[in-house]
Amino acid sequence: MDVRNLNKTLRDEAIAFGLCEGWQRMWKNGWDRTELIQKFKEGIDFCIQHNYPSNSFIKRNFSHDLLRENGILVDDAYSFLNVRMCVFQGDSESIVRYNGWNAGTIYVRQNSHAILTAKNMSFVIVHLFDCAEVECSTQDKGSIVVLRHGEQTKVLKQIGNVKVKDELDYLK
Repeated sequence: MDVRNLNKTLRDEAIAFGLCEGWQRMWKNGWDRTELIQKFKEGIDFCIQHNYPSNSFIKRNFSHDLLRENGILVDDAYSFLNVRMCVFQGDSESIVRYNGWNAGTIYVRQNSHAILTAKNMSFVIVHLFDCAEVECSTQDKGSIVVLRHGEQTKVLKQIGNVKVKDELDYLK
């Protein structure tokens, strides 16, 4: 799908889900695929709440390489280092490492699984949804906070400075 039609299709579907006036005014038909991914990340709460766009739509219209470059996995396996924000959907697998003074936010959804390590002074916030699983470990003064947004989510491993909190009413 060309980028103009891609913008129109995504915008129309978002409006049908109740996209606010501010985002409707802001939306440009000329956003390229990278800009659309950045908007997905900026509006992640809306996208998660409405399961929008679908995994099949994303896979049809965005290359694995472009998604990976922007910290998105959909039915994919890939590792990241010190990424500011990443989103894992479908049946994705990832190893994510943080070190130094880096910080990041990770969204793990659906049936995805992530292995996270935070070293030195790094700090990571993990949002778990659906049936997602995570394994967390820290070293030095690194820390991880896991926010469980579903009762079926699992923290399989917790080593070091890892805090787990239930926020089951998030996005309701």
